[in-house]
Amino acid sequence: MRILSIHNVGFSEDGKESGVAMWRLYRPLEELKKHVNWTIDYQKTYIKDIEKYKDLSEFTNEEIEAAGKHLGSYDIVFSSYHADAAAHSLMMAVSKIYGTKFILDDDDNTFAIEEENPFWVNMTHDHAFIMQRINRTSKYICTTNENLAEVFRTRNEENAKIYVIPNYIADSYKSPKPDNGDKLVIGYFGGAGHYIDFEETGIVPALRRIMHEYKNVYFTSVGVPIKAYLPRARYHLIDVIYGRKFVTDLYPTMQFDIGVAPLRQTLFAEGKSNIKYQEYSRMGAAFVASNVGPYKGLSRDKAILTENTEDDWYNALKQVVEDAKLRKSMVKNAQKDIQDNWRLEDHWQAYKTMFEEVYNDKSLD
Repeated sequence: MRILSIHNVGFSEDGKESGVAMWRLYRPLEELKKHVNWTIDYQKTYIKDIEKYKDLSEFTNEEIEAAGKHLGSYDIVFSSYHADAAAHSLMMAVSKIYGTKFILDDDDNTFAIEEENPFWVNMTHDHAFIMQRINRTSKYICTTNENLAEVFRTRNEENAKIYVIPNYIADSYKSPKPDNGDKLVIGYFGGAGHYIDFEETGIVPALRRIMHEYKNVYFTSVGVPIKAYLPRARYHLIDVIYGRKFVTDLYPTMQFDIGVAPLRQTLFAEGKSNIKYQEYSRMGAAFVASNVGPYKGLSRDKAILTENTEDDWYNALKQVVEDAKLRKSMVKNAQKDIQDNWRLEDHWQAYKTMFEEVYNDKSLD
């Protein structure tokens, strides 16, 4: 089998490799390569080496045909959601002419992007419409959970085959046990899309109360600045590092005793996955999160879940700040859960099964 995956990992000129591509495409395929003798290639755009073209006049009919023939030399093209109508049209033409099958990986509810989402900084409603149309007209879709799968089933016009493969953490995440001496570090890391979660869940005033009450408590935020006041000598903001370097260069240095995951109750949040639970737990941090979306099913022996009010966040944090034994027990149970149920190295077969089924599927030809 010949598989081509479209993503920016390894191709990003500014070093900002996509986290989505890392979790959903690059890492799973790198693991799959260890177990199959298939050809698995990557390129950063649907048009191979598109940067060589100086302007559209160089992209002749012959060049279009060559680009299509290259895509058509693969059995399956696997890509994350995007807002490029031309690329999708090319892929549909390739599918028609060469029989190449396209699997869309969509790990967000692209039908419920909130007004506050940084998506709108660079995108328009036309872009959102294109993303939704690609989802509606794709014949094969891979996603992270049944909630999203049901959203896509009700909107897809092609009776698509939808595969649910959760996000799994790779063994490449290496982190020593937190060792902060007399300090107790509460930490967070995430993208700009979660800025509003800090603004509207009650976590910031709760943190402020905790930090005033317990002078040994520090708060570190990676990637998301906190607008409201926190004790400045004990609040640290760190710039995020992207992609593979996040795992190798930054993650091992973030020795959090407690990891927090504030999340508002929205349709978009209901489609999120539990990545932060996996990453914090692997790190050795006790997990405290909003009782929303991907975290609702976590048992109390692995996580403290809270409603999104200042008092509830304060009470949740107070429990784990005061009780070192509770923190240790939560981490032990969560790490066992990660080891038993969430290792990518134990779930590569899900990708193998998906590709084999799509390759052999004749029902949508």
